[in-house]
Amino acid sequence: MSASASAVSGATAPPVALRRSTRKRSSETTEQEQRVATVAKRARVGKTESNTPELGALGQRKWELLEPVEGKFAGGGAGTVQSFARRTGAVDLRRCYHPGSEAPFAVSRSAIERYIKCPNCFYLQARDNIKPPPGYPLSINIAVDDLLKKEFDVYRELGVVHPKVAEAGLDLKPFQHDDMDIWRNNFKGVRCHYEPTNMTIFGAIDDVWINKKGELVIVDYKATSKKDAVSLDAQWQDGYKRQMEIYQWIMRQMGFKVSDTTYFVYCNGDKKMPRFDGKVEFDISLIPFVGDDSWIAETLAEIKDVLDESEGPESSDCCDLCNYVNDRAELDAATIVDDSFIDDE
Repeated sequence: MSASASAVSGATAPPVALRRSTRKRSSETTEQEQRVATVAKRARVGKTESNTPELGALGQRKWELLEPVEGKFAGGGAGTVQSFARRTGAVDLRRCYHPGSEAPFAVSRSAIERYIKCPNCFYLQARDNIKPPPGYPLSINIAVDDLLKKEFDVYRELGVVHPKVAEAGLDLKPFQHDDMDIWRNNFKGVRCHYEPTNMTIFGAIDDVWINKKGELVIVDYKATSKKDAVSLDAQWQDGYKRQMEIYQWIMRQMGFKVSDTTYFVYCNGDKKMPRFDGKVEFDISLIPFVGDDSWIAETLAEIKDVLDESEGPESSDCCDLCNYVNDRAELDAATIVDDSFIDDE
């Protein structure tokens, strides 16, 4: 059912939390938005207030919208919090971290990697839902992943080793489990509740094999196209290794016996072919990596401490996003208007 249909039928929107952004609005507050401000309960961060100020008085203050709002607003479509957020610059905080909350906070594998690279960027997203610009969609890589999953699933059903794996002298069969599709789902994945920090740690795996000892072997598919042979030697590939270690750690927390050795199925597109002919040939390499997940518990404790702080950590010197924002701010602060360029007429 669409959002508009829900509003017309009288369906109640789910409870939400919104924080007012610091962005100033040039347009006047509409009558409908004043109605929203009147009916909504707001709780100031760190202090609950019983009064309900007008929308225009929110200014720089941080508020949460705690009740659903019904009705249809002019120019905003159905009376949803999403349309209210678009019109007012509010920020949806439903999935953000709230200090003192008893509900487990979900932390993805990629969020842990974001923290390692820049604690400030991690904090902004986890606490304020300020997300970094999205990267380019890796459509070809995703296609390779999907095709490899289908291929290995054939041998999973047969209960035999994939020929490419057998060629490498490895006796590793695709692991059969009823939750394999869930483990591969980006929004579900393998997950566990880590009680010391009250966090749910999760991530989507590409594949799992099993060795003769009954140990699970974590597998990740990678696709590239480079002249040299593929390896894991580049510094930027350290994130790949941490990715594997997080998956190992999660599955151990889930109660599985997991091998220290993981494998990358690395597909390298051959650009030396004389012509395209509607296909790309890939050289496939199996690259072993011995993981060590001993760092994860300490890192999660650090993340918990950072999230509980009222102010975010300093920007990382090696973060391109933070460096751009800081350099731009310094440039704006240093800009001086030369009166000689102003036309008084």
